[in-house]
Formats: sequence, C-alpha cells, structure tokens
Amino acid sequence: MKYAFALLTSLIISGNAFSPSDATALPPDEAAFELAMEFYHDESYKVALDMFSEFMDDFPESDLLARADYNRAMLLLYNGRHEEAIPVFKEILVSGYNEHDETGGIMEQYALYKHHSATHLALVYLEREEWDSAATYIRMFDEVYPYQHFCGNELTADAIFTSLCYARLYRGQGQPEKAIKELLPHIFDSGLADHSEVQDMLIELLDETYTGEEATGIMEKAVNSVKVKKNQVQMRLFGEKITLNRYWYIYDDNGEMDDLSEKDKAIIMIRSNVVFTRYL
Repeated sequence: MKYAFALLTSLIISGNAFSPSDATALPPDEAAFELAMEFYHDESYKVALDMFSEFMDDFPESDLLARADYNRAMLLLYNGRHEEAIPVFKEILVSGYNEHDETGGIMEQYALYKHHSATHLALVYLEREEWDSAATYIRMFDEVYPYQHFCGNELTADAIFTSLCYARLYRGQGQPEKAIKELLPHIFDSGLADHSEVQDMLIELLDETYTGEEATGIMEKAVNSVKVKKNQVQMRLFGEKITLNRYWYIYDDNGEMDDLSEKDKAIIMIRSNVVFTRYL
C-alpha cells in the first residue's frame, strides 16, 4: 500500500543530524521542532509525541504549526491511540493549513495535510468496518483533497491505492461486483507501479462471488473479446472496456512472437496474468 508511517520534516536542517549545539543557531520554534524530530528518528516516539504536543502550546503562531500538528496525529496513530488521533486529523481537515506547503524532499512535493489526514481516517474506519465513515473519508481524500505529484509513477500508485480503498468499501458493503469493477483498470501491469494487491484482491473477490466454472467462463469470454483497433488492443471484462498496454509484448528480446499477430501476442500476455492463469 502507498501509506506508511512518516512524519513531515521542518525543511530547516535537510538531511543532517541535529545536535543540541544547533539550537543556538535556530529560532526557538525551529529548534524545538528539530529536537522533537530527533527523538522521533531515535524511535523515542512517546517523547517525540509529547514534544510536538508542547510545541502546539508554546508556538501557536509558528510557520511549523501545521507540520507539528500533523506529526502529533501521526504519532498518536502509530502508538495505537486511535481515539485521540481521530479528532486531531478531523481538526486538520477544517483548519486553514496550506496543502501546498513544501516538504523539501524529492519523494513528495507537498505536505498535503488534509489529503493525508482524510486518508488515515479512511484507513482507520475501513479497519473498523465502519463503512459510512470510511466512504466519507475515501471520497474526501479522492475528490475534495486529491493527491498531487509531478511523477507518473506516484500518481499511478495513488490511483491503485484509491481503487483498493473503494474496493474494500464496496466489498464490506456487500457489493462484490462493484468492488471487482473498481479494480479492473489496474488488473494489468502499467509498468509504473506495483499492482499485485489489486490482483490478489480480485482473486479473493472472484473466489467469493463465483464458482470456479463461472469464473473460467468469464475469463474465456474476456479473452475471446480481444480486438485490435487503431493500434490499440482492447478487451471486455465484466462488461468493462479495458485497453491493454502494448509495452508488454512489443519488446520481445527472444523473438519468440515475431511471427504472431498483435492480437495473438496480446492474448498470450493476457493468459499469463495471474488472475487469468488461476481460472484458465
């Protein structure tokens, strides 16, 4: 999954270890923030949490307030204190924090306090099987405070993560066909992000929803629907049109498919997909 435990840095000391002597060279709020981060890096999470909480009281006008607030929520979540983390994330959602605060790293451009807060709330409620609340926050992180990034790989990873969240929601609501259709755009490898969780969940959903014979029939019907149109390979699965990525087979180093038509090459690759191989 896309989401892991991570705090937001201050941008003040980028990539360098902080020592007490650094404190004299920094304004008090920056020094306090960096010291809290140092305890976090030392895995002293309880101390770091206490320090970020104190920061909120001591420096209410600091430019680092939003980062400290978000980090406080993350540490509460990480320490299993979900009931305390939930209202902090919710307060962030109604705050005036700037989603486009810079992170100072190459992995993420923006802080996205509200997007990430809504995401973590959605994950908490999915885990609790509180479907109405999960639906609220999934739609919030997807539509109201969407993910933003410059890199196609990260955007694809986010799209996969979002589909997995919707699929978990629909599955929990007793709508397996809707969950399956949510995942279909990511059934095949795009070359940009890992989609193995999509395939795993699709197999689980198919096993739960259909007999082996029914699933085999669905997959055979999909393979038989493959068409080549204007240099695009398309197929229909569960009534949904899927366009296949040609990069799978246009680079055939062994030349084993040189004499095959584009349609036949595509069918070979479709049948090699783990979801199809399970039933065909």
